[in-house]
Amino acid sequence: MPNINVELGPKQKLIPPRIATDILSLECSSLNIDVPTKSFFLQGFAQISRVSPWLIVEEPFTIFTRDEPTKRFFKWMISVTKFIGKKSIRGLLLSTGSVTNSPVLMVYLEKQAERVIVRGIHVQADNKFIQTVQDFSRYHSDEHRGKIVFADTIVKAPSTTADDPLERMLKKKTDPVTPKPIMPATSPSKDPVTFNSNIRKLIEKVILSEFRLRQIFKSTLTATEYKSLYTHTHRATVFSFRNYIKDLKTPSLEKIQSVVSDLLNIFTEEPR
Repeated sequence: MPNINVELGPKQKLIPPRIATDILSLECSSLNIDVPTKSFFLQGFAQISRVSPWLIVEEPFTIFTRDEPTKRFFKWMISVTKFIGKKSIRGLLLSTGSVTNSPVLMVYLEKQAERVIVRGIHVQADNKFIQTVQDFSRYHSDEHRGKIVFADTIVKAPSTTADDPLERMLKKKTDPVTPKPIMPATSPSKDPVTFNSNIRKLIEKVILSEFRLRQIFKSTLTATEYKSLYTHTHRATVFSFRNYIKDLKTPSLEKIQSVVSDLLNIFTEEPR
């Protein structure tokens, strides 16, 4: 798994001295960012709901750690984090340099069944996003201590016999969540991360269905050709519906099918 280090820098003053560590050592289940260094810096904080789904580049990934100081840090984070539904209300923003010209990661906490998981997403930076970073980077006083959301390890819920205050807090914040199937949304989720994931999966299903109708299989193309055709079709479809995605609106299944069909006609040079 890709490894990254996070330097807290001046933002370290947000953290209690007994918990603070200079560097967080993280392992990512997947990280498709091509960067010359694996060192990230804490830039600021943002509410997840204020990050447009259009800024999300790829599917969320899970973050782990084997470093004891990092584990201790995130156990503390869980104890002070507020959740709306399954996700923490704020995400931590990391980048390899200035937000305007470097990859940006947002990490957040997510409740899944009997545990709390640290998740990360790769996002793009635009003017509104940069303003969001500037707004929430002002959380620097003791008044706001504990309102930040960091990320980084899977922490299992405690046993029912635990008597530690932190363990009781973890128990309270890890309610079982019943998984729901991905369906075309009639009333879209107001969580941009979930919405982005759902609509991309819906587009994926439509593309694969159209592939089958056109007899496009991995056996009829080389692995490179198949992957290239799928990737270009998916990206172009997402781009076509960018205005829907910005407004957290799901286009009709018929519209998605029509766009995918037109794109494949172009990419495969088939007559309309």
